[in-house]
Amino acid sequence: PLSFWSTLIVTVVWTVSNLVLHVSLGVALAMLLREPWIRMRGVFRAALILPWAVPSYITALIWKGMFHRQFGAINAILVALGAEPVSWFGSFATAFAANVTTNTWLGFPFMMVVTLGALQSIPRELEEAAEVDGAGWWDRFRHVTLPLLKPALLPATILGSVWTFNQFNV
Repeated sequence: PLSFWSTLIVTVVWTVSNLVLHVSLGVALAMLLREPWIRMRGVFRAALILPWAVPSYITALIWKGMFHRQFGAINAILVALGAEPVSWFGSFATAFAANVTTNTWLGFPFMMVVTLGALQSIPRELEEAAEVDGAGWWDRFRHVTLPLLKPALLPATILGSVWTFNQFNV
C-alpha cells in the first residue's frame, strides 16, 4: 500500500475528484450568484469566499474536529438523523471522503470567483437569443455559457490541479 504506484494512483484520484467538485460547485454557485433576483448577493459572495481566505492548515484542523467520532459536528448531525456515528479516520475510504470534503471546502471559492469574473464578460443577450430560439436552461448553459467560460476555466483548472496535487496540509 505504500508503493510508488499506489501512492500515485491515490494522488491522481484525489486530484481528479477534488477538481470535479471544485469546478462543478464553483460554476454552480457562480451561476446562481449572478442572478439579479437573489437578494444580498454581495453578502453571499463574501461569505462564500471566506473558506479560501482561511489558511489551509487552520481549515484542516477545524474539519478534523468536525469529523471527530465522539464530539464532531458531522457525527452529531448523523446521530440527529438517526444514523450511527462514523469513525471517519478509521478506514481509508472514510478518511479519503473526509479529506476530499475538506479540500472541496478550501477549493471551490477560487473556481467560483474565476467563474463570476468570466460570467460578467458574457453578454446576457446571447443567452436571451438562445432562449428565444427555444433552448432550455441546460442547452443555453451547454452551448452558450460553457464555451464562453472555457478560456477562463482552463487556466484556473490547471492551476487548481497543481494546487490540489500538492495539497499536503489536508
